[in-house]
Amino acid sequence: MLVELLRPVGPELARRWLAALLLVPEGDRAGVVRTIEEHLAGLYGGAARGEEITLRHPPEQKQGYVEQVEVTYARPPAKPRGSRRRSAGD
Repeated sequence: MLVELLRPVGPELARRWLAALLLVPEGDRAGVVRTIEEHLAGLYGGAARGEEITLRHPPEQKQGYVEQVEVTYARPPAKPRGSRRRSAGD
């Protein structure tokens, strides 16, 4: 799937994402990723594929156990696709 996402722009996009994420303090990275996931799920989730989207994070080794986070987001109602034009006086 990652290869399909990178195909139009090449590995430069992945490099830019990782470079941006490395700017975030290590303790805040998981929260930043969660926030971005929520935002993208809300923007591009599309109602045609169901009412919810579930994201499963990779397993993470903790002291004495392995944690795998699964987050389910409700899809927002579809927005009308009409154009928003301003009049000359706006």
